[in-house]
Amino acid sequence: MDYTELFYPARFAVGPGSVAALTEFAQNRELKRGLIVTDRTLRGLPLMERVTAALDGAGVRYEFFDGVIANPSAETADAAAAAFAALNADFIVAVGGGSAADTAKAASLVAANGGSARHYIGVNRSLRPGAPVAAVSTTAGTGAEVTRFFVLTDVDRRGKAIGVDDHCLVALAVSDPLLMTELPADITAATAMDALTHAMEAYCAVTANPFTDGLALKAVGLIDKALPRVMKDPADVAARTDLCWAASLAGYAFSNSGLGLMHSLGFSIENFTGVPHGQAVGMVMPYVLEFNRRAIGERVADLGGVCGLSDHVTLGVRTVRHMSDRLSALPIPSLRETGFAVGDIPALAEMALNDPTLAANPVQPSREELTALIESVYCEELK
Repeated sequence: MDYTELFYPARFAVGPGSVAALTEFAQNRELKRGLIVTDRTLRGLPLMERVTAALDGAGVRYEFFDGVIANPSAETADAAAAAFAALNADFIVAVGGGSAADTAKAASLVAANGGSARHYIGVNRSLRPGAPVAAVSTTAGTGAEVTRFFVLTDVDRRGKAIGVDDHCLVALAVSDPLLMTELPADITAATAMDALTHAMEAYCAVTANPFTDGLALKAVGLIDKALPRVMKDPADVAARTDLCWAASLAGYAFSNSGLGLMHSLGFSIENFTGVPHGQAVGMVMPYVLEFNRRAIGERVADLGGVCGLSDHVTLGVRTVRHMSDRLSALPIPSLRETGFAVGDIPALAEMALNDPTLAANPVQPSREELTALIESVYCEELK
């Protein structure tokens, strides 16, 4: 097709105190019963009181589904949908990171269309809009609050099951940095790496466009400047706010352009090692950037430019080194440190080659090239 379609959430609130937008949202829509979809840990943290206070302010009756797990499956979403039906709820409030948002979005489709979340894996498999979802982010990384994607774990096939559905766009996306100031350093780092790789791959994707280019470059620049500040001072609300903006900008970008080899490898590494998604994509980021640089040197140089690097002649090479240095300063393990077995490199390469996110990568690697790249990651030899 010759035209570009863009996808947005209906409403977006970002900044300190933005969780209060829940009150007006529920009042304006006359929503009376809400299901809070979260995990057991978050349910017991003080930050949840900010969410429930906003719902109380709107006179909303709510109950919890706290069965969200890391890398949720279709069964997780189905259980949330069953809790929604039992409550006869009007809407879902997802509180957490990508796992909570993905569970809520898949459950919303089940609640409105019936069946199982498995039925909505693929592209636009639903017939009706999902139940309204308000997504309250507690991390700045996945961008799930603004995308039309949900990612579930296919337990049987030991892989990722991805739904892309216009009907699962959230009705309200809240990104409040005051909910994130007590995040552990490793979670802050991993989720920021997720956002950074979203932005980089959106900019480098063969399906990039002027709209996604602007969003992606802005996100890269924000993360590069804000993340070191937050790692030094977790309570730096201004820097946290910039990470919130960056995560959503990157989410908008990749939702409208695509991803690439960082994510096809990252998803596959998760399946082999069980490491968090942000760590998996982070550990391969500079290696993939260097691999792609041969085809898109100018674009890689642009990424360095928004990070304040200069001298365009060597900027592509310096960008890769800059990103490698950024990664090495974070509490993110190497592939070797995850316990990954070197003998599984061929199987990992095969899985990554079959991942759908590879389609938008600017270079389609051969099996031999991808095997060599993974060997470099494992040996920590950035060429």
